[in-house]
Amino acid sequence: QQGITGYPSLNLYTVGEGTKKFQGRKTEEDITTFIVSLLPDRMVDLWAGNLDKWTRSEQNKFRAWLVVFCDKGEECMQHTDKRLLGAALDGLTSMGMVDCSLDGDICDQLRGQNQDSRMLFFPQGIEKGNAVQLSSSIHEHREIADEVLYNLPEFITIDTKSYEELRRRLDKDVGPSWMVYFVLGKDGDSLEYRKLAPLLPRLRIGKVDCREDTSICSELRIGKFPSFSIFKV
Repeated sequence: QQGITGYPSLNLYTVGEGTKKFQGRKTEEDITTFIVSLLPDRMVDLWAGNLDKWTRSEQNKFRAWLVVFCDKGEECMQHTDKRLLGAALDGLTSMGMVDCSLDGDICDQLRGQNQDSRMLFFPQGIEKGNAVQLSSSIHEHREIADEVLYNLPEFITIDTKSYEELRRRLDKDVGPSWMVYFVLGKDGDSLEYRKLAPLLPRLRIGKVDCREDTSICSELRIGKFPSFSIFKV
């Protein structure tokens, strides 16, 4: 049915685009090139005329933005790295690139005197001072993605007082709903969990340290760590 006549074979099934069949050599390099060629380029070219359109749209205004600054018209990131980084951060951040040789005013407006090549801007629009400077010495897409995740906002810390307020609001059907992450100290900390807030924008994400706030964990009978609970309106 799939037209497979030899083994091993590789088909890539994509939504809305049907089946893509790999015809190259069965080497890591050729297979990687094939897959990367089918990944979308999520890096948007930003300039004065479209900055607000992209960063304040309904889809993007609540997301963090990774912005790469290019000087002297140089290629800031390789084609493959851009696509792999876009795949690693898909759904987590928006991505933009500014060519400072063509739009120096935007570069000065956003990065000031720092001359950083990469900055992470937090939700509610791209503005100077609303950002974290990222390392310019990291070039591998996995390391860049990890640095972005590390700098995304941490979970909201919930103590006994804020937990009681949360329950009072939910008892009155006052939102939003919450996902609460229970840990013991730093056990269970992972960059992967930083993905939850951007992936679940309709939930507030909180964290309870059961070493510090034992009464909350006892009331909810939390005995395994890390654990998650959903508090719905």
